[in-house]
Amino acid sequence: MKKRNFKKDSELHDELVKAREAGMSLDDIAKKFPQYSKVTYKKLFSRLGIRGSKDYFKSEAFLEKQRIAQKKSWDERGAEARDKHIEHLRLLNKKTRDSLCELRFGQVLGYWTVIDCSLPAKPICKCRCGTVRAVGYYDMLYGASQSCGCKPVYSSYGETELRQYIESLGLEVRKLRDGLEIDLFVQSVNIGVEYHGEFWHSEYTKRKDYHLAKLKHFESRGIRLIQIFENEWISKKDQIKSYLRSAFGLNQTLVAARKCEVTRISANEASAFLKKNHMQGARSGDLYLSLVLSGEILAVAVFGRHHRKRSGIVMSRFATTSGVSVQGGLSRLSRHAFRQLGVPIISWCDLRWSDGSGYKKAGWVQDAVLPPDYFYVKGKKIIPKQSRRKKAIGTPHGMTEHEHALLDGLYRVYDCGKIRFIFKG
Repeated sequence: MKKRNFKKDSELHDELVKAREAGMSLDDIAKKFPQYSKVTYKKLFSRLGIRGSKDYFKSEAFLEKQRIAQKKSWDERGAEARDKHIEHLRLLNKKTRDSLCELRFGQVLGYWTVIDCSLPAKPICKCRCGTVRAVGYYDMLYGASQSCGCKPVYSSYGETELRQYIESLGLEVRKLRDGLEIDLFVQSVNIGVEYHGEFWHSEYTKRKDYHLAKLKHFESRGIRLIQIFENEWISKKDQIKSYLRSAFGLNQTLVAARKCEVTRISANEASAFLKKNHMQGARSGDLYLSLVLSGEILAVAVFGRHHRKRSGIVMSRFATTSGVSVQGGLSRLSRHAFRQLGVPIISWCDLRWSDGSGYKKAGWVQDAVLPPDYFYVKGKKIIPKQSRRKKAIGTPHGMTEHEHALLDGLYRVYDCGKIRFIFKG
């Protein structure tokens, strides 16, 4: 690294560099060396290209700091909360083993069948070839090579259904391994589809940026990756099938938006259409617009005030009828809404489903890329994070939202983040 002297004190410069390279935070540096402000030190380290060492987070100093913070948090909890936390940790492994044994480990031939799941030993399983032995959970879930010579490939029931549907469209489906793995890869359209069981894709087994990192990995290889959660497939199967058919370019009907009439419809009409055609269902708003051709509604968009802000107009829903692609539909409805409302419109694109190219073609401008967000899962039950607000559920003083969720047996599941778009006419 090229050394650059600090303006008035080269010795201070050297001490600062050593402190930062040792992993000291900017706040601690500013306290230890009050000669200059935190902002000045930040600019200095930025010029020198020095960042805090990752090894600091493994250092004894950092671990001790964490222990002190955790002890303080623990001491502030009530006795009942502490006992509940200890009991949760004690039973966590047992709950996991029990839940594994209750699952059906896939529909592919050659998979193990659980015979006995008594603790503390590994489950006793039987292979289709007749071999009976104790099998580790990793072998059962991920199809590792087995001593009997069978090499099953894991496929959940939902993933099998999804594969069968895509194949019914006349498309060839296979697994793709390119550094990472795609469950269902359709090479003819260069699109991969992932089926995620919420629990196995929660923070219990996956890091926060797992889904986003996988998306970027295949995006860099020119492959579009669509990621579907188990609960979505179970509750919105028809809507997802319609979306996939459109993504694969297999919609039977193509209609130009200029041939349609823009019509304002009622909330009830919009709600009925969205429940049938949008994966997130209906949403209330102030303005409901549709594209109509020969008396049939082909597309609907909902516009209204942001539910958490007093100002700002949001397009919260846009959907077309199943099996129909309305070319230019989003653009036409967006322009019509802008002329009526007279203010910029905001909307979000979920990166699990799309890269936002449809918004860009329709004249929307990318405003920001938002980091992965999360919801909670308990078994197969999905719990929005908004319902876990500390005041709403009476979280004990000194306990974080996350700690309270773990006590209740909940785990966070992260998405891929979103892109925020703005339409200005």
